Amino acid sequence: ALVSERDTGRVVEVRDGRVTEVARLDSRHRGEGGLLGIALSPDGWLYAYHTTADDNRIVRLRPGDGAAPEVLVTGIPSAGIHNGGRLAFGPDGFLYAGTGDADRTSRAQDRDDLGGKILRMTPEGKPAPGNPFGTLVWSYGHRNVQGFGWASDGTGTTRPRPCSPT
Repeated sequence: ALVSERDTGRVVEVRDGRVTEVARLDSRHRGEGGLLGIALSPDGWLYAYHTTADDNRIVRLRPGDGAAPEVLVTGIPSAGIHNGGRLAFGPDGFLYAGTGDADRTSRAQDRDDLGGKILRMTPEGKPAPGNPFGTLVWSYGHRNVQGFGWASDGTGTTRPRPCSPT
């Protein structure tokens, strides 16, 4: 099992009762910020959503190789609350990231802001084909996305729904 530590930025592997550090990110813990989410891809990349001095961001790295993380997405707003941070690979093979509005509700309704959204991307951090706005944004209008779920047919909480203009 891989376990992340929000306050320290460490990712450890737990195997047969032994704990081994496989990565450490320069995360900034403040309020609800820090190392907020991890996901392991089928091909062995470790993806992490974490708070830095400037923003929340998504990076990827190979566990245990010691190389610097590859930054995929920057500019996700951060604050003392509502940082989001959930990461998961969906049944479609794309990476989903849940972001928070960083304590400013207007961000969630602004499609040009990464706060208060579900982002859907390729493993390289590019907008996934078929995203409704041609950007990373899969759905918007969320306060602080904390999780995802998919049914056995691939549908789930990440499917965009029509929004009324009000």
